[in-house]
Amino acid sequence: MSDAALILNGGTAQAGSSITPSSLTVGTASNTGTASGSLDVTSGDLTLGSILQVGNTTSAATGTSATGLVNVAGAISGVTGNLLVGSNQGLGSSANGTITADSYSGTHGFLGIGRDDKGGSGTGSLVVTNQLALAGKVNFFEVGHIFGDGLVADGELRAGSGDVLTGFSTIGTHNGSVATAGNVSGVVKLGTGSLSSDQTGALTVGKLSFGRSGTVVGELNTAGLSGFGSQSIGVADGDTSGTVTGTLVVGAGGIAGGSLAIGTTSGAANATGSASSGGGVTLTSSLMVGNNSGGAGSTADGALRITNGDLLIDGSITVGQVSGSDTGKQAIATLALVDGELAAQRVGIGQAAGAGSTNARVTLQGVTGRIQSLQVGESFDAQGNPNGRVELLGSVLNAEEFVALGSGLSGGSGNGAISLKDSRLNVGVGPESGSFYGDMFVGTSGAGSQAGLMLERSLVDVADRLLLGAASQLQIGIEGGLRIAQYGAIDTRTAVLGGDLDLRFDFTPLLDSMVFDLVLSELLDGISGDFANVSILGLDAAYSAVTGVEIVNFGGADVEVYRLRIARNGVPEPATVFLMLITLGAMFASRAIQRERFLKVS
Repeated sequence: MSDAALILNGGTAQAGSSITPSSLTVGTASNTGTASGSLDVTSGDLTLGSILQVGNTTSAATGTSATGLVNVAGAISGVTGNLLVGSNQGLGSSANGTITADSYSGTHGFLGIGRDDKGGSGTGSLVVTNQLALAGKVNFFEVGHIFGDGLVADGELRAGSGDVLTGFSTIGTHNGSVATAGNVSGVVKLGTGSLSSDQTGALTVGKLSFGRSGTVVGELNTAGLSGFGSQSIGVADGDTSGTVTGTLVVGAGGIAGGSLAIGTTSGAANATGSASSGGGVTLTSSLMVGNNSGGAGSTADGALRITNGDLLIDGSITVGQVSGSDTGKQAIATLALVDGELAAQRVGIGQAAGAGSTNARVTLQGVTGRIQSLQVGESFDAQGNPNGRVELLGSVLNAEEFVALGSGLSGGSGNGAISLKDSRLNVGVGPESGSFYGDMFVGTSGAGSQAGLMLERSLVDVADRLLLGAASQLQIGIEGGLRIAQYGAIDTRTAVLGGDLDLRFDFTPLLDSMVFDLVLSELLDGISGDFANVSILGLDAAYSAVTGVEIVNFGGADVEVYRLRIARNGVPEPATVFLMLITLGAMFASRAIQRERFLKVS
């Protein structure tokens, strides 16, 4: 075969060796009649000099169908022009196209697989066992896409390897009929290949565009992702209804681009987005995971996991946020970073800027991070119900300005917590700026708020003020007598104590008496207030315990420290007896009287 080939109207062609038509059209309908065709090259290659069209309808088709199948045991090469597989442009028509080959190479300004724009359906599949080689740039890369008056599209592109350069990419996207619900599925798996844009174009993987309704599924699996100005994974725009699901799986090449939104909705539609990266994520704009500004009863569910790479954001990170006045909506979000570096501006986790509920969790494991500020489980609306959690595992996190946990403002109630295990949190490490510089707020505002700070072999270092409000719970694990290495501790310039103190022993003391410096200030009058309740769990019954503020000489200066002292029953040291009596008496005295009776320990 050396000329243009048309396989239509039920035609079937089979070749036992390589063929070389200048162009090939298989199963294309251009009027009211149906069209179908198939080509099976059981041995050898398919070499073309121009276009390849499989299972499409043209704009002249009406109420018809087209089916095309091309199967090549070897390579497909030399294809130029637009590549359309299972693309419907006919009113009320359906298009179904499939291409399978060992490898594929071509030059395309436009690639469309599984598309519909005329109220029918388009189903397309391109499956390449080994390399997909697309020369130059594909300006528009569409797999599973409806637009115009489109209703149904199902697109699939799979390849073992091969990089794709594109301007704009849509995978599982509904931009079609506003009047009728649509149904879209798009799947792209590039194996060891990567997807990139050279013009900061948009990438959408699972998206319901404004005013649309229906069911949308998008999935992208690639070794690397770069160059897109905006990236949307499982996103529903405003005035939408139905469900949208987006999945992004990226290998060691990581993600580099502009903004990234995962599992967000602005309408009544439920949006679910999931992204994972085996390499770093670097963004020049914001990161949003699980944000809901939509209608009553809607859910936004987002997840991002990064392993063996950095998360570097030149903007803010928002994980699990609700906003807007509609009640009954919720935002669910998780962010996990393992063995990498974190850099960002403001970080908000589990926040209610409007009505609705949030459930957000961030885990940092083996991470060194520097952020502008950290706000966890805060409510800025009386109808907001936030829940935010941060877990540091073997990590160091530096907050340049401030940290706030479980705050309730504007009539709202907050719920936030941070737990540290073998970790360190430093607050106020940047240049002094703002009235909250170097401050850490834990449950300081909002009736009904809850805030937790859990320390296990860890240190919190606060440059200015630690404020433990009535809604706070400070929980410290004690595994021995070495500060930080065996029990959690806090260093701060000043501290205002409040809420509950929960001390948990996980060892059996061997000494007759021991001292634990829990909160160390930098001033002689550095600690004010007191805990409303102190509980001590797990301490051997042979020991008694007291807690309170003492004055110690630290680094040549007298400062206040909040201490726990334990002593074996019946054999306390004389000095310990005296100190215990003073401390017990001070527990029933006013703060002013208490200061007059402190024992100075040097």
